[in-house]
Amino acid sequence: MRRWIAVTLLLLLLCPAARAEQEEVFSWTLQKGAEGVSAPAAMAIAQDGGVFVVGVTDDEDFTFGESRGGEDGFVLRLDASGRMLWQGRWGGSGDDGFTHVLETGDGGCIVMGVTASTDGDAQAARGGKDGFLVRLNAQGETVWTKCLGGTLDDELLSLQAAGEDGYIVCGQTASRNGDLGANFGGYDAWAAYLSGEDGKPLWVIRHGLGGDDRFTHAVASEDGCLLLGEIAEETSAATAESEAVWTARPVAMFVSLEAGEALWQVSLGGAGNNCVEAVLPLESGWLLAGDTNAQSMMMPTGYGGQDAWVLQLRSSGAVAWQRVYGGSSDERSHALLAVPSSGYVLLAQTASSNGWTQGTHGGEDLWVVKMSGSGTLEWQQALGGSDDSDPAGIVRNAQGEYLVAGTSLSQDGDIGLHRSVRTGFLARLAPNGNLLHTLKIGDDQECTLLDFQSRDGAIYLLGSMRSIDGGLLREEVWIARLAEEGAQAD
Repeated sequence: MRRWIAVTLLLLLLCPAARAEQEEVFSWTLQKGAEGVSAPAAMAIAQDGGVFVVGVTDDEDFTFGESRGGEDGFVLRLDASGRMLWQGRWGGSGDDGFTHVLETGDGGCIVMGVTASTDGDAQAARGGKDGFLVRLNAQGETVWTKCLGGTLDDELLSLQAAGEDGYIVCGQTASRNGDLGANFGGYDAWAAYLSGEDGKPLWVIRHGLGGDDRFTHAVASEDGCLLLGEIAEETSAATAESEAVWTARPVAMFVSLEAGEALWQVSLGGAGNNCVEAVLPLESGWLLAGDTNAQSMMMPTGYGGQDAWVLQLRSSGAVAWQRVYGGSSDERSHALLAVPSSGYVLLAQTASSNGWTQGTHGGEDLWVVKMSGSGTLEWQQALGGSDDSDPAGIVRNAQGEYLVAGTSLSQDGDIGLHRSVRTGFLARLAPNGNLLHTLKIGDDQECTLLDFQSRDGAIYLLGSMRSIDGGLLREEVWIARLAEEGAQAD
C-alpha cells in the first residue's frame, strides 16, 4: 500500500514537469474530437509549412462538419501556427474513411480511402467496399469525387503523384466488373493511373496467378512507376483430399505511365515468408526494406525468426545488394531514412536480444539501424522497456540528430513511469546513435503515435488520444509541430 501511494505521488509530481517539457519541445499542439471516435490516419505537410490531416469520425456534434451518416472521412487543414483554415467530412449513409492524403499543386489536396456507401459523396460506388477519392481546392471545396472498384470488395493501399497532373493508386480487388474487368482468382493486385483534372482512370491494370495478390506501394518516376506488392504462387497443387496451397512472394513491377505496360517484373526474396514494408527512391533505383525468414541460396543467411531485410534495386530491376539484420526472434521493418553522403537509417521493431541486436529491454523494442551506402551496419540502438513498443516514424533534425517517435506499453526502461495504459514517446539520438533524451507524450490519456514527418524544416507528429467519458470510449485527433527544424535534404 505504501509503495502504491509513493508511486502515485511521484506520478503526480512528474506530470507538471512533463507538460512543461512538452511546451518547450512543441511550437503548438492541437487535440480535436467529440463524443465517440475520431481517429486520424495520415497527414501531409503543406508547402507553406502547414499540414493536412485525414481520418475517420463518427462524431455527431458537427465537430468536423455535418455528418453524412455512419462513419465519414474527415480532412483538417491547419496553417504553420496551428490555426484551423478549414475542415470538412465526406461520405454517405454507410461507413467511409480516409487513409491517405497528398498536397496538390494548387494548394489543395487529394485524399483517398474506402467507402461502403452508394449515396452522398459516394453515389458512383459499385457496391461492396470501393476505393474512394476526393480532390479539394485550397479553400477545402470539392473539385471532384471518384469511387473505384466493382461489386465486390476493393481496397486502395497507396497514393502517389505521377506525371504532370496525375495520380497512381494501387491495392487489391475481389471484383470482376466495374473498373476492374476479369479476375484471376482470389484477390488480384491492381493499379490505376488517374487524371488529376477529373479523377477518371487513364488506364487500369490487374495482376495475379490465382491466389490472393496485392500491390502495396507505388513510386512514380520520370519514365514510369514502380509497383511493389505480393503475388501468391501455387506451392502445392490441389488434390481430391486438399485444396491448393498458395505462398505470397514479393514482386516489383515497373510500368509505363502512358499505358500501364509492364516494362519489367522481378520476384524478390526466397522460399518462406517475405514482405516489403518501406521504399526509398534513389537517383538510380530504389532502397527497399521489409522482413524475411527465407533460407535459400539467393538470400543472405538469416539469424532466426523473421529478420529485417534491406535491398537495393537498380532501375533495371536487378538487385545490387541485400542484407538481413536481426537476432533469433522476430524483426519487422517500418521506415527508411536517407542520410546525405552517409548511407541510410532503418527504423524497425525487434524482439531479439542477440545477433545484431544489442541493449534490448524485453518485449518488442523500437530498433534503429544505421548502415552505409552498401548496407554495412555502422551502429544500432534499441528503444523501449519490458513491454511492447510500436514505431511511428523517424526524422533527422538540422543538427544531424535522429528523432524517433513511437508508442509503448512499458513503464520502465527508456520509457519510465506514466499514468496511462499506453504512452507516446519521442526519443532523441546523437548522430552516432547514442540516446540523448526521451520525452513521454499523453499525460493521463492513452496516446498512440501514428506518423512522424518533416518537410523543408517543418516537423510534425500525428497521433490519437483516448479516454473514457461517461463510460464511453472517446478518441480524439492529436497533432503537434516541433519547435526545432528538420535537416535539409541535399
